[in-house]
Amino acid sequence: ELTSSTVAHDSDFPNAAPFSPAVLDQSRHPQSRPTLSRHDLSHFANDWLLDGQFRLHSPNTVATRRVFIKNLLWFLERRGFVHCGVTELKHFFIYLSNGHEEPGGRWGNPHLKKPLRPISVKDYFVNFASMFD
Repeated sequence: ELTSSTVAHDSDFPNAAPFSPAVLDQSRHPQSRPTLSRHDLSHFANDWLLDGQFRLHSPNTVATRRVFIKNLLWFLERRGFVHCGVTELKHFFIYLSNGHEEPGGRWGNPHLKKPLRPISVKDYFVNFASMFD
């Protein structure tokens, strides 16, 4: 049962920003979210890879990230996405999980007909999170 003592009040959160319908409006309109063109993403990714070398990441880490970027750019081009933002990344992660079901296989390779393991999808997420951070 909800009583006045169990319901949160604005005064319970003095540092919270006031609610604005614009917050909901942004979530309903993905086109208002920031995006990068494929061209800008490619340049940004090259800088990210360079930064990894500068920070002395292992050659395997840099090589893996290079493959991940190549796959993301391939996906964006193949799907006709001109920009990359939250919505396109969601499509990409869905593709990681079910791209093996496409007629040409994942990445257009007919030999890649098995699903990616969840840990592989997580690797993409963790790496891209550091890039887009």
